[in-house]
Order: sequence, then C-alpha cells, then structure tokens
Amino acid sequence: LTTDNLLNVLRNVSMQGLIALGMTMVIIAGEIDLSVGSMVAFGGCLTAWTTGTLVDAGWSHAAAIPAAIALALALGFLLGSFTGIMRAQYGVPSFITTLALLTGLTGAAELITNGFPLTPFPGWYNYLGGGYLAGIPLPALIFLAAFGIVHVLMNHTPFGRSVYAVGGNAEAARRAGINV
Repeated sequence: LTTDNLLNVLRNVSMQGLIALGMTMVIIAGEIDLSVGSMVAFGGCLTAWTTGTLVDAGWSHAAAIPAAIALALALGFLLGSFTGIMRAQYGVPSFITTLALLTGLTGAAELITNGFPLTPFPGWYNYLGGGYLAGIPLPALIFLAAFGIVHVLMNHTPFGRSVYAVGGNAEAARRAGINV
C-alpha cells in the first residue's frame, strides 16, 4: 500500500479505465460493443503508421503526431457512428455490427503494421504514456479527468438521464419524448 505502488497501479489501469468509461455508458443504454479492443489497437496502429508516413514526407514529429492522433480519433468517431446508425436506423443489433467491426479493425491493424511494431517515436511522445505531472502519472491524470467528465455527463445532464432511461426501458423513454 505504498504511494508509489498505488500510482503505478493507477497508471496501469488507466487505459482499461478509459475504455470502461465509454463501455459503461453503452451498457447502461442496454447495448454492447465488442469492437472496443480492436478499435483501440487499430487507432494506435493508424497513429503510428500515419506519423511515420508524414515524417517520411517531410513533416516534423511535432506536427505529424497530433495530425495522426486527430486522424485516428476522427476515424474512430466515424466508425462508431456507423455502428450507431446501423442500430438506430436499420435495427441491426449492436452485437452484430460491432462483431463485424471487431473483425475488420483487427485485419486493418494487421495490414497497416504487417505484424511488426512501427517505430521510432520521439522521446516526448513516450511522456503521454509514461510521464509524470506533479508526481502523478500522466495517464492516471487523463483517466481521472475523463472519469470526472463522464460522471458529470451521466449524472448532471439531460443526455446522461436519457441514457439511463433508454437502458431502463427504451419504449417508456421513447414515449417520454426521448429520441431513442
């Protein structure tokens, strides 16, 4: 129960914790997403590959990495939106769409990397996953900030109340005027 050990544990669970925050909202809404692990892997592979490609094209690491991260986040948003649209507009079960996405993203990550790590990255990039700010691991701070945001979102906004309502009884939520 030392401070160093507890901070190390917090750093190690921060990635899974970030994923769990999003998954918690999906599960509360009464759905499931099987693709989150492969989405994270694909996003990381896409970020590394895009960074390398941009650096080879003459970009600096300082410009290439944020651009690659933005691309990975945008593509993740689009793919997640696609599965949501398939569920909401066409009634395709989220289990089916996210299972298909899991398979596709796993294959895409394999294609991008050819099964090998993509390197090198500058030292400051490692700071995102291994650095400290005021003696606390940066990933832990990011996780705690995200936890606070999700807590406020789910407990103090109409969106959060709607998510709980839809998960509790989608038909009752629809009749109450919530766009299920």
